[in-house]
Amino acid sequence: MFELTNEEVNSLISQNVIPSKSRLGEALSMAFTEHGLAMLSGILKSDKAIDVNIAIVGVFVFIRKHALSHKDLAEN
Repeated sequence: MFELTNEEVNSLISQNVIPSKSRLGEALSMAFTEHGLAMLSGILKSDKAIDVNIAIVGVFVFIRKHALSHKDLAEN
């Protein structure tokens, strides 16, 4: 898990992905890496948590697949 930068938070706010900074109490948001998410799945035991975890890992795989096919995305 890591803390997003101010620039990353502003980008996510502008895309309506996360609430405004005033709603977050001016704190920077935290994010999971793909590996952190996989580690979290070892802790969560409910069927719903497992289903959500599988779906999120699937999104990471999808993004990686498409990022590798677009050199301009892979460079950033």
